[in-house]
Amino acid sequence: MKKREDLLRLCSQYDVPFENVMDDKKLRARFHEHLKLNLNEEPFLFMAELDHFVTLIGTKARYKAACKIVTEYLELGAPKAINVSNKQREEARKQVNESTELSCSKDIFDALRLSVYTDLKRCLPTFLDSETFQNHVIEEMKTSENYLSTLGTIKDSYSSTMVTSEEATGSDECTTDVKISASSKKYLSDVYNPKLLSVHDSEFQSLTDEFNNQDMWKTVYNSDKRSVYVSKNVIYCGNKGIKKMLERSIFKCTPDELLYALIDEKYFTTIEKGLYDMEQKQYEKCGKYAGSVVYGRYKLPLMSKRDMVLIHSGKRNEDGSYLILKKSVELDTVPEQKGFIRMMCFGGYLIEKIDDVHTRMTVTFFGDLGGLIPAPIHNRLMALRDDSYYKAAMKAVQERRSLGLEEPSKSFGVLETIRYHESQKVM
Repeated sequence: MKKREDLLRLCSQYDVPFENVMDDKKLRARFHEHLKLNLNEEPFLFMAELDHFVTLIGTKARYKAACKIVTEYLELGAPKAINVSNKQREEARKQVNESTELSCSKDIFDALRLSVYTDLKRCLPTFLDSETFQNHVIEEMKTSENYLSTLGTIKDSYSSTMVTSEEATGSDECTTDVKISASSKKYLSDVYNPKLLSVHDSEFQSLTDEFNNQDMWKTVYNSDKRSVYVSKNVIYCGNKGIKKMLERSIFKCTPDELLYALIDEKYFTTIEKGLYDMEQKQYEKCGKYAGSVVYGRYKLPLMSKRDMVLIHSGKRNEDGSYLILKKSVELDTVPEQKGFIRMMCFGGYLIEKIDDVHTRMTVTFFGDLGGLIPAPIHNRLMALRDDSYYKAAMKAVQERRSLGLEEPSKSFGVLETIRYHESQKVM
């Protein structure tokens, strides 16, 4: 067994995602032990309580559990009181008070769940530096020398700069609570109509304009390979003022390799975080563009199940770059499903060649997770976006390359929309 100094050096080389800690039963127990030693176990216990709450099927049992959660964690002077804003606390209590044994939603604690989740995530660095974690690694390495490689990935050698989520999005009571005149607000309905299954030049141009408008964005994270930004202003979806997200990443591959990996049905669910099922519903031709309508179901960390209906449309620009549009639509054949909360998204991505071995992908999107998640929490989550998508996409590129794969045989219709646009250009 390696000396502790060597172990510390080895541990410091690995990037261990918070989700991996929470998903591993033994490691999750060690994390709880660490929090308890530091007198901060209430958030962990609260999350465990919610894990049980969302599994309850009957509304009577769910209502009883919701009342218990309020009493133990949310009432003033509660024995296991959690550190959340008064606004969030009162909103959750209001939702429970308005519930009954006959009607009690699974998502009434979603906003609190996400707030506590982000606070717990901030405890990860101290846990990974603790003796509790190091002792756990020592025990696991007795039977598996490669334990750390199964738990995380080697950190990138490049340096990076991270802006805190509070700096990027404001405090928990952030700027979306500031009173803004109705005439100055920008609404999602100003951007597009989800009832129309069509694609237009103006939507592709809007994406391009956002990619190039540097004044629109505030930096959250910046490195040689990947940069993340959130919009300085919000777009309103109903009463929610939500910020847009933009991410630029550099991949060591060709544009074709990256595009094919992203749209290959075999890799869709491994790249798109939380997506576990997707199917193509229909294919629409609208002038010089075509759109493929898909229905996806998601199991996002620490949230109720979500779903979404999207139309994808792609084109190849004159410079050889690819521009893919993605937007939520309403489809009569896919009404809102029982047990799922409907999300919405509007955005897309640009894939362009840098040189013979490097490709840049720029992604921008506006998304609403749905349910009772308030805008400030949603905007903080956007700022905390990790690199799991980037790593999964690069892994898919490398795997397809090793298998000698080129164009995917199935792409949920995305590749077909690009071909259709190409055919319309030569007519």
